Amino acid sequence: MLIDELWQHEQKQLIKLPEESYPVFKQFLIKFNKYNEFKLDGHLIHVPRARNYVQLSCVTYWDSFKVITNDGEILLSDARPYMRKRRFIPWKEILKDWLKKPRVVGHSRYANYLPTRIKEYLTVPSLALRKQRINELLTLLLTHDMNDIDQNFYEYIGREAEEVEHPYGVNWTEYDALSPKGTEALNHE
Repeated sequence: MLIDELWQHEQKQLIKLPEESYPVFKQFLIKFNKYNEFKLDGHLIHVPRARNYVQLSCVTYWDSFKVITNDGEILLSDARPYMRKRRFIPWKEILKDWLKKPRVVGHSRYANYLPTRIKEYLTVPSLALRKQRINELLTLLLTHDMNDIDQNFYEYIGREAEEVEHPYGVNWTEYDALSPKGTEALNHE
């Protein structure tokens, strides 16, 4: 018999593949440490709002994972650590936590991921001013992402500075000027 004839004979006995793809996943309960972290693929994964729930589950796929509540709410969805992709940082939730405990800003694991300007802006000694600035960033995050805020930092902060006078008398619109005022007099002499 020829291979083509064997294939025609075998095709009659084959079962048709399903129309919808079959979801392949693994679901398990998560145990968190005191920092709201759990271990997945040998890496610690931080879930900002984990302490608000009694029990959470992790659903893993070959390339991604989700952390879900018993009600089906997705708290975190990201690529698996071994995919070596850039990870999403939930800045809104982190800033909300920092608003409750403003002293933690400099010690937080996420402080290193803040753009330099924003990190310096938030690490002022005055806790009241720090809270005010965190609130301001939370408001900006409603319409912009963290990279956009960093790129247009002085424009966005300057807009707020015009409305409310800065406690230390800093004018953010002139803060990053290349030449300080008053140098014109030196050039005329």
